[in-house]
Amino acid sequence: MEESNEPVKIVKLPHHEEEPLCETRAKYRQGKKLTAVKVYTVADESRHLLLRNVTSLDIADELAALCQRFGPLAQFGPVEGYETERFTKVYHVQYKRMAAARFAKVQLDDRSFFGTHLKACYAPELETLEETADKLRWRRLYYRNGLARGRGGRRPGERTAAVPPAQADPGPSGDPPPAAEPPGPLIGPCLPLPGEWVPHAADGGAQQTAPPEQPEPPTAPDRPRKRIVFKRKRIHETPEQQPNQPAETSSSSSSAEQSLIERTTDRLRMVREQIQQAVLHSIEKRRRCDEDPGDA
Repeated sequence: MEESNEPVKIVKLPHHEEEPLCETRAKYRQGKKLTAVKVYTVADESRHLLLRNVTSLDIADELAALCQRFGPLAQFGPVEGYETERFTKVYHVQYKRMAAARFAKVQLDDRSFFGTHLKACYAPELETLEETADKLRWRRLYYRNGLARGRGGRRPGERTAAVPPAQADPGPSGDPPPAAEPPGPLIGPCLPLPGEWVPHAADGGAQQTAPPEQPEPPTAPDRPRKRIVFKRKRIHETPEQQPNQPAETSSSSSSAEQSLIERTTDRLRMVREQIQQAVLHSIEKRRRCDEDPGDA
C-alpha cells in the first residue's frame, strides 16, 4: 500500500452528497430501516472511495487497518481543501481490485467509527484512462461468465484447457480477468451435434447405423396380490335363528349365548329390585313427613 503523507486535493461534487431517505416506498418493499433510491452503473463505480465524516483525531492507522480488512489497498491518505463539517476529515482510499472496492463501500457506509458514522462514496473522477478501460473490460467479462453459468455452463464430461499465467492480463486494477467459459446449450429445440447427425439416404450420404439397444435391466417378478376378505360374525338371540351348522359349532355357540342371556337376565332382575326399593323408601319418607310435619 502506498500511503501518501501529503494530502490529496479533491473538489466536492454533487454525487458525493448523500441522497435523502425515501419515505414513500410501499410497505411490502420497505425494509427494517429507511434507505435512499439511487442507481449505480458501471461508470459510477470505481476503485477510488472517499470516506467522509471521519473524526479529526489521529486515527489514520486505525482507519487504514479497517479498510484493509476488505481487500488490499493501492493508496490511502487524507484529503485537503474538501468541504466538511467541523472536527471531521475526509480520506481517499484506492483498492487494487474492483470487487474489494464494491464490498468495502457497502460495509463502510454508515458504519460507526470512533463516535461518528462514516459516509462512503465512489470517486470515479479520480480514475485514469487505463483504469476506466480496465474497469469496463472486467465488467464485460464478469457478466459474460454469469450468462454462461446461467445457461448451464460447460456440458457434463467436457473439460476446458487451463489458461496459462502469461495470457492472464491483470490490468491496472490488479484483478485478473475471469476466464471466459464456453456458452452452454440453448433452452429449446436445437440441431443435433456433428457426431449425432445421421444423413438421409436420399442425400447420398452413408447411412450410419443406430447404436445397439441396451438390454433392459431385469425386474422383479410380479407377486400375486393377496385378497383380504373381512368376515362378519353374526350373533343370534335365540338358537332357532341360527343357520344349519355342524353339531359341534352349534352346540358351543348355543351354550355361550345361553350363558349370556342368563347373565343379562340376572342383571336386569337386580336393577329392577333396586328401583323398587328406592321407590318404596321415597314413599315411606313422604308419608312420615305428611303425618308429622315438625319432625321434617
